[in-house]
Amino acid sequence: MDEGPLAWILLAILVSAYTYKQFLVFTRDVPDEYLNEQSVIDSTRNENELAIHKSTKLDYSLGLRVGLGIRYEHYKLRNGNLYDTWELAMGHAKKDVSKLIAFGQKPITLSAINGKARQIRDLLLNLRSSLVIEEICISPELMFTDPDAFSVAIACFTMQITVHLNNSSCEIEPSDENLILVREIDGLVLKNKLAVVLNLTVSLAQSTETTFFENAYTFEKDRGIALKVSHRANHRATARTDFTQSNLVSAVASCIKSLPPQHEICTNDRIAIIQDNSSIEGIVNGLVKVLVAFVTGSELYLASDPEQGSVFRPTIISANTDVTKTMYRETTGIAKVLEYHRLYSLSCNRFSGLITKKPYPDLRLLFAHRSINTAQSPIDRGKIIASLAVHMVEEIGFFNAAGPILTSDFYDYRTFSQGVASQTRACGAVAQTNEIKLVDFDGKSGKVAVRGYNMGKAKTVLENVGETVVSPDEDGFYQLPVDARWGLDGCMYVMK
Repeated sequence: MDEGPLAWILLAILVSAYTYKQFLVFTRDVPDEYLNEQSVIDSTRNENELAIHKSTKLDYSLGLRVGLGIRYEHYKLRNGNLYDTWELAMGHAKKDVSKLIAFGQKPITLSAINGKARQIRDLLLNLRSSLVIEEICISPELMFTDPDAFSVAIACFTMQITVHLNNSSCEIEPSDENLILVREIDGLVLKNKLAVVLNLTVSLAQSTETTFFENAYTFEKDRGIALKVSHRANHRATARTDFTQSNLVSAVASCIKSLPPQHEICTNDRIAIIQDNSSIEGIVNGLVKVLVAFVTGSELYLASDPEQGSVFRPTIISANTDVTKTMYRETTGIAKVLEYHRLYSLSCNRFSGLITKKPYPDLRLLFAHRSINTAQSPIDRGKIIASLAVHMVEEIGFFNAAGPILTSDFYDYRTFSQGVASQTRACGAVAQTNEIKLVDFDGKSGKVAVRGYNMGKAKTVLENVGETVVSPDEDGFYQLPVDARWGLDGCMYVMK
């Protein structure tokens, strides 16, 4: 008789738990079939290869994601270029003159950056009467922390002078056709070899805010190398990648369109980019997110760490996976119980924002990027999502690609077993601007081969060995130095 009430209580708990689980499953964000079909697979393949995989988020009548789809001459469409990204940024600034970029904790309006860039274009045009200027070399540490240096890059992007980003450990050989931007005691100066040809600190007027930007389209504006990035991997090896306007614009379009329509980046967003200058992938990923902010009209914050970026209460953060791991917050008491609930909800494919105190109050989306050949351990997406109560997209790139070649889905909250995680370096679906296949397939795994509109021209230089150009095969595929396999879900699992 004594066991009767206890049995009924246990039964009620079990029924409640089962009912609640069924509720979570019934109201899940996406069905299981969505996550189990993350690639479109070609019907044919070559011998010793697996078929080409592409993103499921494409309109296949238009092919891969190439550009922004800008309308001109009333009915024609074009992909867009860096002139267009800045014109779109100025269009947003005209609607809201308070739109700003923050360098660290120093905000400056977009119209002020435009005013500086306009002056710099005039100064560079005057210099071109006596100098041949093919490229301007800037360290990423300077470009992403100094408004004047950033304005130089904008001026170059809008007059087709190549911007060459090189970290401080990677020396650029001086030549007659390149200028180097450095900050010295006298201010920000442009040098040709060792001679100062322009002191920007002296030459720039301080208050020249304007949203005026003239952009009459010509085919010439789509051409040329827009960006070079050099990086010293170690004391013996240096890598460099050249990116065209098309490479960068296709990466921007792929990033914007990778999100569900109801979660797209918009003018109400505040994007904090935590700078990663440790690799070419990190530098270029940061620049692509800057261009995304220009196109979408989001406010932009360039920061060195999440704490600095959180001052402006961002809605979106883009950072290296090592940085995102540090954002995890240990919880206790009721907060811990709610975190376990969020993890359980994620296991049912349902995002839960139930939290007592959110570490980053306005944050809704986290972009976490890494290299495909990194030695880092895989990130536990579910753990980060549950801890911060935000959505997360993991981006996996390579040094000759602008932006990622693999991305996790916005609704992919899965946590893999220890067995899978111990063998896997990274996992994701194909980015919208790429096609990927496996070559030299041995029945279990193969070498990753990728092509797409975001692939730049790369080379490596090894001391005492010489220069090696990274070249595609006859079909345009670049073979990467990693092994991988395809999962039944259409995702690529890169092996350790």
